[in-house]
Amino acid sequence: MLKDRMLDYIRDKRLTAPGEHVLIACSGGADSVCMLILFAELREELGIRLSAVHVHHGLRGDAADRDAAFVQALSEKLGIPCVVRYIDVNAFREERHLSVEEAARILRYREIRKVIREISADRAAAAHHKEDQAETVLFNLIRGSGLRGLSGMRPENGLLIRPMLEFTREEIVAELLDRGQDWCEDETNASDAYARNVIRNKVFPALSEVREDAAGKIAEAAELLQETADFLTGEARAWCAENARESRPGELRIPVEPFLRLHPVMRREVILYALRELEFSLKDRTRQNVLDMVSLAEKPTGKRYILHGEGELTREYGDLVIRRDEALGEARTYSMTARVFPYAGNERIPSGDWEKTRVFAGKQCTKWFDYGKINQMPVLRIRQDGDRFSTRAGTHKKLKEYLIDEKVPREARDRLMLVAAGPEVLWVIGMRMNEEYKVTEETETVLEITITGVDDEREDQHSDF
Repeated sequence: MLKDRMLDYIRDKRLTAPGEHVLIACSGGADSVCMLILFAELREELGIRLSAVHVHHGLRGDAADRDAAFVQALSEKLGIPCVVRYIDVNAFREERHLSVEEAARILRYREIRKVIREISADRAAAAHHKEDQAETVLFNLIRGSGLRGLSGMRPENGLLIRPMLEFTREEIVAELLDRGQDWCEDETNASDAYARNVIRNKVFPALSEVREDAAGKIAEAAELLQETADFLTGEARAWCAENARESRPGELRIPVEPFLRLHPVMRREVILYALRELEFSLKDRTRQNVLDMVSLAEKPTGKRYILHGEGELTREYGDLVIRRDEALGEARTYSMTARVFPYAGNERIPSGDWEKTRVFAGKQCTKWFDYGKINQMPVLRIRQDGDRFSTRAGTHKKLKEYLIDEKVPREARDRLMLVAAGPEVLWVIGMRMNEEYKVTEETETVLEITITGVDDEREDQHSDF
C-alpha cells in the first residue's frame, strides 16, 4: 500500500503540519486521483483539513467537462470540498505568444494560488511522481540548464508540496487497480506534439531498454543534486553577506576584486543567489546566460547584460551591479504618507542611515525627521537643479556631488525618487536620509514619512509557487 509510504515521506520532508489546510490539485488523472484518495485517508493522522481544486483548461471540449465532473463527484464521495476553475489557455497563449504547455502551466498555477488565498489554505499539493521528475531533469538538461535545473522538482517549493515524488507511475496505477478505482485519461498524453510527451513516449522507452529503472535512477540523481545546490547556496549567501551590498532597493553591488578570486563554480553561484535575492525570475535562464553574466566582471566599465523585462547587470567602477527595472525608475511607482506627532525624547525613533529593507510591492520603508527644521511641505519627486543634501551635520553639498561620490551611474540619477522640501533633499529613497533633519534630543515634533513601493504582480514570471 502506498498510504504508509506517503505518510512517511510527508513526515520525513515535513510537508504538512497539524492544523494546516491543504489544497489538493486534482486533474482527474491517475496520479492526482491517487493522491486525493491517500490524503483523504491520512487527513486524521496528519491532523489536516483538505480541499480540492480542478482547473478546466478549456482545451478538450466534452472530455474536459467529463474530467471536471469526475473530480467533483470523487471529492464529494471523499467528503472533500471541491472548487472548479475555468481558464482560457488559447486566448492567454496568443496574448503572451507562448506554447500551449507554458500558457496552461502559468494559468493553472495562477488559479491555484488564487484559490489558496480565497479559502485560506496553507499550501497546495501536486501529484508529480518519479517519471515526472526524470522528465523534468532531461528536459532541463537539453535546454542547457545549470545545477538547479538538473536537480529537478523539490518536495517543497514555497506553498507547493509534492508528496508523491517517491512513487513510480506503475506503482500509482497498480494502487488504483487494487482499489478498483477508475480515473480519467487525457488523450493528449499520447500525442508527441508536446516536448515532454516526446521524452515520455520515446526517450524513456529507449532508456528502459538500457536499464529498466532508468527514470528512477535519474530521479535519485536529482535528489543528490538538490543537496549539492543547497550547500552551494549557503556558501553564496555567506559570501554575499560579507562582500556584497544593497545600495538601494532593487540594486545589489558585488565587488569585482574578491569576486574574481572565487572558484568559477562559486562565481556562478553568487550571481544566481543575487538574482534570486532581488526576485529575478530564473526560468529560462540557461547555463550560458549565467556564464555571460559572470564574464562582465572581467570587462571594462559600462558593459552590461540586459535581463529583458526585469533589469540588467552592469560593470561599474569596481563593482558588478545587478539592478531591477524599478531601481532604474521603470515599472515602479511610489506613494508617500506622512504624520506629525510631538516628541518628548522618550520614544525610540530608528535613525539608521542606509536602507535595510527593499521597497518591493506591498512593502514599506519609514523614516523620521525633525519637523521643526523643515520650512516647506515635503513632496515626492525626482531631482532638480539646485538640490542640496547633507551627509554630515553642519555641512551641505550638491545632491549631484553626493550621487557621484556614491558612484550612482549618470543614467540612473534622474530616476531616483526623493523626498524634498524645496531644494533641501530630506531623503534619497533607498540610499540615505539628510543628516541635518534627523531626530535628536532637541527635537520637539517628529515628521514620520512612509514610502510604499507598488509594481505589477510578478507571480507568473516564477515557476510554480
